[in-house]
Amino acid sequence: MKKSVFIFTFIFVFVMGFAQTNTTPKYNVPEEYSFLLREDYNKYEPEIKEAIDWYLWRSMGMDNDKRQNAATFFMQWLVGSPAVTVEVDTKVVNFVDTNPQLLIPFSMGWSKYAIENENADRIKASAAGIEAAVAYYNKNRAFMNKDANIEKYEKMIKNKKLENYISKNLPPKK
Repeated sequence: MKKSVFIFTFIFVFVMGFAQTNTTPKYNVPEEYSFLLREDYNKYEPEIKEAIDWYLWRSMGMDNDKRQNAATFFMQWLVGSPAVTVEVDTKVVNFVDTNPQLLIPFSMGWSKYAIENENADRIKASAAGIEAAVAYYNKNRAFMNKDANIEKYEKMIKNKKLENYISKNLPPKK
């Protein structure tokens, strides 16, 4: 009896591990990249979207070096990108004091929206950033401080009130 339970457990763990690896998004951070010319930023947009999707999907408790490399790749692209500018206003991005690690998911959500939508609306881009931060927070609660602001945003998302809130609180563009 013990032997059959052990075999069943072994098979179950093996099958679950195999199933998990088949659903794991494949992603490798580019080893060599260069952001010297304006065209370089556009050229890397597909890889940036892959980095964003993988980073937001992956748990904070796993692949720490790879997550750091993906974040570095993304941030180097974002800092010089002529097409994407992320606005971080404390009236809207009010969760970084409690969980500073949510600034990257916010920036990733905003950036992905901007890449996919030419002439992106800053209200919708900010909403995409907040939605990414909320999802990342929920996925990684064990690694985060409890955050009432994120939890308020989660309710706004469910009630379809997030964009309205942002439009009232995001200062006019200068």
